[in-house]
Amino acid sequence: MDKPSVKELQDTIKRIKKIIVTLYGKQIFDQTKREDYFFDNHPDIMGKYAFLVSQLCSGTDNGMLDIMLGHLQAIEDGNVTQEKAEIVLGEQIAEKYLKLTPVNENK
Repeated sequence: MDKPSVKELQDTIKRIKKIIVTLYGKQIFDQTKREDYFFDNHPDIMGKYAFLVSQLCSGTDNGMLDIMLGHLQAIEDGNVTQEKAEIVLGEQIAEKYLKLTPVNENK
């Protein structure tokens, strides 16, 4: 299976978000029920983008998803190598999720 382009991913994310908004309008707030809706009504999306559906249905902050898409776009545009993007992304993830405290060496 070919990798989707960043544009395809962005369009799919918009489509998923639009569907989720309609589910909120139908009073479907439970993540599992939203995912089940996608399985039942949008097997094309679930078959190819199950992780995206699950992530977006979770209602959690998707800021890191936007950052990752930005790195993918930079790779796709030829502005950065995949290796460099992976390093920068790793640093961004560590900065966001690993709250390291300095060790006090005087103890």
